[in-house]
Amino acid sequence: MDDRTSVTSRRALLTETTLAFVAVTAGCLEGPAASNPGDERGKNEPLETPVVDEPPHDPERPNPSGEEPWEEWNDDYLGEGMATEPTVEFDRVSGVRLAESMLAGRATELEGGVYSVRLLASERDLETVVDLEKTDSDARTALESVDFDERIVIVVESGYGSSSVAHRWVRVEPLENGIHLHGYETNPYEQTADASPRHSVLIVDRPDGGALEVARVSQTVAEDRRVHYASTDGVATPQERS
Repeated sequence: MDDRTSVTSRRALLTETTLAFVAVTAGCLEGPAASNPGDERGKNEPLETPVVDEPPHDPERPNPSGEEPWEEWNDDYLGEGMATEPTVEFDRVSGVRLAESMLAGRATELEGGVYSVRLLASERDLETVVDLEKTDSDARTALESVDFDERIVIVVESGYGSSSVAHRWVRVEPLENGIHLHGYETNPYEQTADASPRHSVLIVDRPDGGALEVARVSQTVAEDRRVHYASTDGVATPQERS
């Protein structure tokens, strides 16, 4: 994806990654979105502790049979069947440079992954979290144009893994006290073998009424693994549900 693209449609892809050493490997994560009522399970459940469960939309890993399996592979299979409604309007912004990653120095916590989501509800929040000077010009314009009375900015980070993998977001559901992002990670057939953090940035409409206290995330990262975390968690290391 061209990093010069600043604001894309709801199904567009956004990610910021840092490349290290490159070695091509096979197989990984995710897919496009289609409505599925089964994805509504536990949608408003409190997530006081970061947890892990199985994706309710049951994504299936592709099984290419031809001589050129990469031609049959679907990078976005982890999002297949994921519900796209209800949602508030949101835009993805690419080419954003963070002032500091929440995951810096956490590369050793590889088992289970590390995650963070930040809710930026003011211009001051934005200037603290985003390095606007080093952000692509189109993205900077989009972010500096945000009316925080009407919209907010969400920054999601995950790590560590191949920089070929990206976040995709399907819907942003309004809650009584905030918003709930639903999405997945892509899983390209060929991937770099580095270990990098990833981040994505969204500009989201404020939900009608209610307090804006928390941003929650439910993110499918494997066929049998969906992680849940929130802006109140700081850096999250989700655990299996008991």
